[in-house]
Amino acid sequence: MKLSPVLRRVAVFAAIAIAALSQTAAGQTKEQQAIREAGDKWQRDIAADNVDAIVALHTPDAVLMFSNAPLAKGSQAVRETYTDMVKLPGLVMHWIPTRIEVTSPTTATEYGTYTDSFDTPSGKIRDAGNYVVLWRKIDGKWRVALDAPSTTPPFSSRRERRHDRRFGDASGGVSRKPC
Repeated sequence: MKLSPVLRRVAVFAAIAIAALSQTAAGQTKEQQAIREAGDKWQRDIAADNVDAIVALHTPDAVLMFSNAPLAKGSQAVRETYTDMVKLPGLVMHWIPTRIEVTSPTTATEYGTYTDSFDTPSGKIRDAGNYVVLWRKIDGKWRVALDAPSTTPPFSSRRERRHDRRFGDASGGVSRKPC
């Protein structure tokens, strides 16, 4: 049976698409897929206010390094942080891994981008940024050892002016020590 030129193009396009998709899936190791799945579940647990599952995903000595917040270390601090976080009205969090690198049988690094938002009396607050998560494999399960998001929106001009006065010289240049 001879295919028409249009059907031949469609068949070639379909074959290329199938090959590309299978390479993407095959390009991820079983461990990378497990970490991606754990991250997806983490996002679902945040949306469902499931703090117990979030704490269980973290190592007992996990460290959270959130912007504009003190360092949180250990299961109790993770619980307190997420208990407060999931109470934020209208909270929506989403992150997308850019890369997951399994560095040993029990450690992995993930980095990517995130967005989040929540409602306040004065309107919706939105944030976006980059993040790094260090994973540890404990008893066959990948768990979060370190979560360090970093917001990317620039400081407001008012905040920059305060920063320059506190850490800069009279010309507005930045010095290495506070004035």
